[in-house]
Amino acid sequence: MSEINETPVESAGQTETTSGDERSPEFYERELERARKDAAKYRERAKTAAEEAETKLRQEFATREGELTARIEELTAQVGAAEVKVSETERAATKLRLAVENGVPADKIDVFTKRLVGDNADELAADAKSLAEFFGPASVQEDRSQGSGAVPLNSPTLLQMIERKLGSR
Repeated sequence: MSEINETPVESAGQTETTSGDERSPEFYERELERARKDAAKYRERAKTAAEEAETKLRQEFATREGELTARIEELTAQVGAAEVKVSETERAATKLRLAVENGVPADKIDVFTKRLVGDNADELAADAKSLAEFFGPASVQEDRSQGSGAVPLNSPTLLQMIERKLGSR
């Protein structure tokens, strides 16, 4: 009436016959051992894959880090060069301003600015003041069309005459 399903099971060279769900404890021990070995094999594969991925990521990181470090150094050098250029431009502008403020003739400004020495604006200003004496004041071209009198209106002589009358300078 009920059929018995017999399955042959191999055990260390011996074959056992089990019927249905009635398997021996040795069978379950072997199955458990096989499952443990499979699990160990998969854990080892996962560990190896993780190590390979980590190594690959570390290499990529090191490569990228090297590229970024080189780029930072390049940009830092560019910033340094730009700062030097700005400093030189500011210094040149200060020298030109001092030449104009001290009345240096236009044709002598280049020579004047090359001779100015100083580490800061105050030192340059002091040097410009003493050096301006050697370059003399800028000469004003008299425009004889500015009046028919003996002295043209834009003449330095007229300015001196007015200053003497007013008592200034």
